Amino acid sequence: MPLTLDETNSLVAALGLQVPPTVLEAKARAAEFKSRREKLAAEAASKPADWRLKKNFDDLLNRAQGFADNQQFDPALTLLNDSQQLLSQPDAPTNEPELPASSSSSQQTKGEKVLFAQARLKWDAARKQARSEVEKLAAALRAEFQREPDFSAIEVSIQKFAGVLEGLDERLLDKLDEAYKATSPEAEQALRRQAASIVKEHQAFIAGNELLKGLDTNPILPVQVEAPLKQSLDELAGQLG
Repeated sequence: MPLTLDETNSLVAALGLQVPPTVLEAKARAAEFKSRREKLAAEAASKPADWRLKKNFDDLLNRAQGFADNQQFDPALTLLNDSQQLLSQPDAPTNEPELPASSSSSQQTKGEKVLFAQARLKWDAARKQARSEVEKLAAALRAEFQREPDFSAIEVSIQKFAGVLEGLDERLLDKLDEAYKATSPEAEQALRRQAASIVKEHQAFIAGNELLKGLDTNPILPVQVEAPLKQSLDELAGQLG
């Protein structure tokens, strides 16, 4: 279990441990997130059992935790702010007049940001799962052939697996981050189109990668690499298109 900020500072004081400032900053932000999340959860627990916004609140908190788990504290804390706004709303719906067009536009913008946040989490999880599957297969192949006299030649082939996902780089994650942080609807739409274009590039990469296709049908160990990636990109194409 990772050390907390207080535990890390104790080690620094007691042992003179050299900890990079970036590590301390990350732990400080993690501590801030944890404290705020626990406070929000406690406030939500005091709401009525039939609180009308509970599902929305829980969804925001879960997505915030997902970002925090990946050390992405800017979107995580932003989602906590959104959660706080839900807590401040009336427990029961009120008979309010119809919202003006500007408010409707604001709600649409928030919906877009939710889309970008969810899309990023899903794609990041798909890439990590694919990498894990590739590493699992490589380990199984090494265990199977390591006693062979010509294992060095086999190892060269296994090492090619390390680059099989290189075409699925960080650009889509970065673009979805940019879209989430965009400050105008026009910028959001432009970044959304750019993200959709990268999705198409990734789909073409997978369609033309014979090694990637062979991983899912290998006779050594059942793994799922190509199929989940393709499914994730197809879903993203539908959301961003």
